[in-house]
Amino acid sequence: MSGSLPPELLTIILNECINDRETLHSCILINKDWSRLAVLYLWANPFKLLYKKKKRRAKQQIIKQGENLMTTFVESFTDMNKILDGSSTPDTHYDRRSTFDYSLYLQELDFGYMRRAMNNWLSIRKINACEETLTLRILMSVMQHSPRWYALYLYVTKAQVCTQLSKFFTSVQSLPQLKKFAWASARPCNEVFASLSKVAQDMESITIHIENCDYKQKLRTTLASFLSSQRQLKSLKFRNLFWNMSSILQLLSSNAHTLESVSIESIGSRCDDEYSKFIRLHTLKSIDITQHSHLSFSPNNVRSLTKADLPNLQSLVLAGTGFSSEVLMAIIRKHKKMLTTLKIGNTVVDSSVCLTIRESCQSLENLSVVVSEANIAPVADMIGNLPNLHSVKLTWDLLGWKTDVNELFNALASYYLPCLYKLEITQILGFQPQSLQNFLSKSKPPLKALILDNRYHVVDEHLKVILDNLGDTLRLLRLYYNDKCKGLSEQRIRQVARVVGNFKKFDVKEKFSNQQKSI
Repeated sequence: MSGSLPPELLTIILNECINDRETLHSCILINKDWSRLAVLYLWANPFKLLYKKKKRRAKQQIIKQGENLMTTFVESFTDMNKILDGSSTPDTHYDRRSTFDYSLYLQELDFGYMRRAMNNWLSIRKINACEETLTLRILMSVMQHSPRWYALYLYVTKAQVCTQLSKFFTSVQSLPQLKKFAWASARPCNEVFASLSKVAQDMESITIHIENCDYKQKLRTTLASFLSSQRQLKSLKFRNLFWNMSSILQLLSSNAHTLESVSIESIGSRCDDEYSKFIRLHTLKSIDITQHSHLSFSPNNVRSLTKADLPNLQSLVLAGTGFSSEVLMAIIRKHKKMLTTLKIGNTVVDSSVCLTIRESCQSLENLSVVVSEANIAPVADMIGNLPNLHSVKLTWDLLGWKTDVNELFNALASYYLPCLYKLEITQILGFQPQSLQNFLSKSKPPLKALILDNRYHVVDEHLKVILDNLGDTLRLLRLYYNDKCKGLSEQRIRQVARVVGNFKKFDVKEKFSNQQKSI
């Protein structure tokens, strides 16, 4: 491998292995140019890089690697004995034991992964101590003495740690470098937000996840004050924020001139206030609302979105149960002007919603909806009459009576789709090669990416149809199927791989196994 590549090309190469710790370590050995760039990737967020690796490793190997990383990490700027003793924050100029100052490269401080490494360190040394308290001591030292960090992710389980964090934020003069902040805890966090709002006011991204905690009025006031203190906030994510939509919009109004993206998971079950105030969010481009099925929900809970003025909204995602057709249509009509991405998940859209999308969203480029035997014709008609549609994801409703999607392919065959570059259909219960041939030959979509999640088997004839119709355009193909029938020959697989390039096939059992592991 050549070591004389320009930095721009080296960066592209390293971006491809950004989550591969071993490959990044190997890059260090090539020459000083590779080493200089690889170290930036290795130490930007070293603990996440260690524990997020997908490759299987023995439990003891992971524990040992975590212990080694924690030792190297701490000794790069201080002495572990001072951390164990609870000494005051050490001076890096005199206490750093490592010859290489890794703290210069840290960019993201992840409390959860650091705590896991500390737990490994204590386990190997058989030291009885609170890993969360020790991790906090290290984190506070790093925040004071590492010059390049910009992201802080906190996952706190103990009340005393919240108190110590609040005192620390109160003691520092300012944290102007903090741009990304994430908070997850089941503990009251009023003091943390109140103290942090005084020292860090230039955050661009905030994520807040409160676990098993009732939002009292004091917390609502504190959170509102915390958000209003931010002068450059662009992205905001809430999880388990059990307020109605009108209250959430009121909360967002303090950042109306900077906020671009909002993601909300699990909102409250109470209906919106019928007399909610008019809210205008000038810069908001994206809204993502997900409601889990196990939570009670009123269809009218997002009705406030029909009253809010969002002149630049481009992406709207509504996933979950409980969204009524009436509310969906009202929201779509209200914000149709700039809308280019629309995703409606876990709710089968009826013919009236399909018609509204068709008539209102002529600029739509990306669409994702649920399909059942009851709405095949309206969905196909909607897709066929959106002239700028580039990407479509269709999720088959498994609660319906149909066992295949042949009817869907045949319905789509009635429309010419010259701009469709990506098609994904999930939860398919089998389809015939003839129906796929009918669709591809008549609609003539110039697909560059095709993803089919098929619960039944795939045979050579399916791949032949794909190659015959998409061989000149297709660059990515993903097939999920039941491999019991062994319907694909190795010769056909190799042929597809040569033509498509980026081709992968998965047994559905492997897919579901990976999903369970991720959960």
